[in-house]
Amino acid sequence: MPPQPAHVRLCSACSPPVVVELPDHRALFGDRIAELKPAFDAGYDGYCPFHDFTEVALVLQDWGAVVLEARGWGVVVTAG
Repeated sequence: MPPQPAHVRLCSACSPPVVVELPDHRALFGDRIAELKPAFDAGYDGYCPFHDFTEVALVLQDWGAVVLEARGWGVVVTAG
């Protein structure tokens, strides 16, 4: 496994018009999260903060709930 970066920071933001569209995308693709597993498994290089695809799927599902609640609001995420 490659060495981990000393400190990784993530910041992502979605404006209210974008957030309004996210639940529609989730409705189209939310049931297809499992289809991402082969790509995750093939591309995982040790730099990803998730150790297996189950963690990725849980985060995506949780974010689906967040965007459903955030209609009309902006969303900002920071991690690090």
